[in-house]
Amino acid sequence: MALVLELLFAVLLLLHLGLVSAFSISIPQPIPNSYNGSKSISAHSNSLSLYFPIPPTGFRVTHHRYPALLLTTAEIYLWLFTFQSALATHHARELSIHILFFGLPIFSATIQVIAADPLLTYGEVIWGLYETGAEISRSGGHGMPDRMPAIGTSMYMSTLGLVGFISIKPNPVPGTWGGLLPAGNMSQEKTPSTASEKRSRKAASRVRAWAAGDARSTEDPDLVLHYHFDGRKLAPRQMMTAFLRTMTFCSEHHDDELGAEMVAFSADGFVRLRLEGVQAGGPGPYLLSWGMARLALRTLWAQVVMGFHGRYPVNPRWEAFSFFLEYRGVMIGEGYIG
Repeated sequence: MALVLELLFAVLLLLHLGLVSAFSISIPQPIPNSYNGSKSISAHSNSLSLYFPIPPTGFRVTHHRYPALLLTTAEIYLWLFTFQSALATHHARELSIHILFFGLPIFSATIQVIAADPLLTYGEVIWGLYETGAEISRSGGHGMPDRMPAIGTSMYMSTLGLVGFISIKPNPVPGTWGGLLPAGNMSQEKTPSTASEKRSRKAASRVRAWAAGDARSTEDPDLVLHYHFDGRKLAPRQMMTAFLRTMTFCSEHHDDELGAEMVAFSADGFVRLRLEGVQAGGPGPYLLSWGMARLALRTLWAQVVMGFHGRYPVNPRWEAFSFFLEYRGVMIGEGYIG
């Protein structure tokens, strides 16, 4: 039964990631501009401090590393946030299913969440994945090591004890590289050798030397993100944890809720990611929904930061940049990480 649930969730997650158009702009409603960090605060939100989202009351984690089991760090960076952002579709107060599983033939590792208590919520899982990313980043220094040990995270609530467990470990049946492509069109290229990988990275460095560009969502082609790098280098751990923290905001709101805005700091507090909606016609209503914000952040992470276009993330770019969101030719949001 557990295996059936794992396979079902993997299929559903693939459908969620692509390659279908599931987002649209709702009729805008006025949103008061009276907050500093997250402009639209859910009635059920725990984020009393708008710059620092608050974990569920009584939530804590412990981590376990497995040095004998090594993983490719760039893969984990890419898919950890992808997995977390897909789960953030569910509201933080919604109860999680028993097993959440992310494992693909194109991914040499698996990410699994197992509920130890039926009261485990998606919000606690989102925070657990953030804390797992923060723990991973602590061993990376200012750079990103090529390899990292497998890791497990135990999640506890003070009133319930152990509520769930997250594991990131090698895929027992590794397959070929592929990625966020429409179903049936996955790349079947083999895992690149060290030499060919280095050549790909050098070529990608030349291609990505420009300061500005566009990224179109593979899930909703009407969403286009325009970005501009400013040349200031950032640590990979800072960028990853800032992105992971954004989902602690998104999970507290429904996808069709308008007025999305957030300021998400990295785990060390030195880098911030700001995203806010713009108003229609100057002083008009805000246009950015939380679902669209989540989709935009996933597109930025995969395509702009990790340089992922259906294959190995050949050349992640750890650099500050500004961006704005355009939907069907209308600007709906803007932001910056740095």
